[in-house]
Amino acid sequence: MIDSHQVDRDQILSPKVWRYPRENKFMGLVIPKAYGGKVFSAYAHTQIIEKISGRNSAASVTVAVPNSLGPGELLDHYDTPKQKAHYLPRLAHGIDIPT
Repeated sequence: MIDSHQVDRDQILSPKVWRYPRENKFMGLVIPKAYGGKVFSAYAHTQIIEKISGRNSAASVTVAVPNSLGPGELLDHYDTPKQKAHYLPRLAHGIDIPT
């Protein structure tokens, strides 16, 4: 699916590579299932990132940042129910990508 040499050469992930983590909710690993996430543990999240890193570092960072920098977790703990209902599904499905 990912050609690491091409990614390094072109400095961009292809639409196909972006589509896969979005469609498979890789952007919502730590988001509760009620909002479309997978609610994985920190250990499971780390194992997934490690596996992706073995293929391409840019792809692993693409999945790691939305999950490990905490936007989903922070929104889940501190936002209002209305804000959670709006933002968490969008993060889980990769519609919004935090940077």
